[in-house]
Formats: sequence, structure tokens, C-alpha cells
Amino acid sequence: MVAGIFSAGMSTVSGVLITSTSAVTRDLYQKIFNKEATDKDAFIMSRYVTVGLGVLAICIGIYKPSSIFQLVLFSFGGLGIWAAPILAGLYWKRATKIGAFASVIVGEIVYILLTTTFTSLTFGFNPLIVAWIIAMVVLIVVSLCTKPASAETIRRHFDDLEKC
Repeated sequence: MVAGIFSAGMSTVSGVLITSTSAVTRDLYQKIFNKEATDKDAFIMSRYVTVGLGVLAICIGIYKPSSIFQLVLFSFGGLGIWAAPILAGLYWKRATKIGAFASVIVGEIVYILLTTTFTSLTFGFNPLIVAWIIAMVVLIVVSLCTKPASAETIRRHFDDLEKC
């Protein structure tokens, strides 16, 4: 029975580690930071990223910052910030890439600060709610202050929806 519990945990951890490694290696390293990177370069980078993330996870486990419930709540709260640019990108033609980036960066920083340092500024609400509202305001303001997406991009993403 204990072996079954450990195997389920190992499976989950390995899945999260592989997903995180590929996100860093493919999505950040190969598509943003080094666009000329070959698959071999990405494979070598993935080894370093896997070891780094594994060591980071071990350090967090040794430090034991909180209960598992608090860690899961904190991590999924951080993911909740991403709903603002996703919803805006799906339903608002004026949303911009810069607005989405600004929204996520500001939203994540605010969420971390409200959760760890400035807890009284949430006025009794979950920090995610306050941070999400701020992230949405940042997305709207930055999108309105920056150059809109091209007409071709708007047509490609929204014209087929209007026919439905």
C-alpha cells in the first residue's frame, strides 16, 4: 500500500518536472531567448533545467515553508492571474501582447506581495481576487496605451467567431 502511494507521488512529480522542463526549454529558451537553438541545444539545456528544478524542489521540501494545502493554494492562485490575459485575448479585440505581459507580471508580483507581506490590503478577500482585479486593470490600461494588433491578426482570430 505504501509503495502504491509512493509510486503515485513519483509519477506526479515526474510529470510536473517534465512539463516544467519542456516549458522552460522549448517555450522560453528555444522560442524567445535563443531562436537559433537546435533540438540538440534544447536537449542539453533541458538536462540543466531538470536538475535545477529538481534541486529547487528538494530545497523547498527541506525548508518546509507551509503545509501542502497552503503550497497548492498559493501555486494555483498564481496560475489564476493568467485568466485575465486569456479572457481578454479571447473576447476583447483591443487586447495587446504588451498588455498581457504587463498584466501577468504585475498580477503575479501583487499576488505574491498580498499573500506574503501586505495581507491586510486584501480587506478579507482572497489575495487572488484583489491581484486579479489589479491585473485586469493593468491589462486594459496598457492595451489602450499601446499599438493595437494588426487588422490581419484581428481578422484571423475574430472573424470566424462572428459567423457562428
